[in-house]
Amino acid sequence: RSPLAPAQVDASDFNEAGGIYSCIDKLFAWFRHAPRAYPGATFYAKADDDSLVDVPRLASFLRPAARLPNVYAGYVQYDSLILPQWKHCGWSAGPIGAAHARAHGCPHGDGAPPVYGPFPFVVGA
Repeated sequence: RSPLAPAQVDASDFNEAGGIYSCIDKLFAWFRHAPRAYPGATFYAKADDDSLVDVPRLASFLRPAARLPNVYAGYVQYDSLILPQWKHCGWSAGPIGAAHARAHGCPHGDGAPPVYGPFPFVVGA
């Protein structure tokens, strides 16, 4: 364990607008934090506290992937990102729905922050 790594990533600041700390926000926060806390790790993974990870099955899945560069695995979903705020907007389970969600659920127009996406990301669900 790295001395830079906290026991957990604090999610309390994501509730300022009365929303919830969503799965996507946790994913963004973790993968932003993990390479700094654990530089040079072979894999970075995320699981919720109510998940049961079958470690032997996961290890057998990851063993062949250790030889490959840039493996990103899980259940693919789509979202857009408000980069200056490091927040998501425009989520959908598919790319067409995500394009529609971005058009209707992300900031746009004069003075709006830049939005990137939709892009694929994976969750473990």
